[in-house]
Amino acid sequence: IPAMKTKVSVTVSKKVAKTAVDRNRIRRRTYAAVEKVLGNMKNPVYAMLMPKKEFLSAPFETVCAEVESIFKKAGLIVLSL
Repeated sequence: IPAMKTKVSVTVSKKVAKTAVDRNRIRRRTYAAVEKVLGNMKNPVYAMLMPKKEFLSAPFETVCAEVESIFKKAGLIVLSL
């Protein structure tokens, strides 16, 4: 959705992680990866991400690469990190 400023929402359901601690950790890691990618955004957008369970145990570089590939597929990123 077009926007004046880029805003990203991360939603983690109880199906993905049973405990609130795990859901919050997935959410924080996803937000951190998004911040790394935001500098390469073409236009401001509203985005909603729903990460999978693998984001909890994956290395941070993998999480960043996955977030970057999502935005590339959507055509929102100019260059690679």
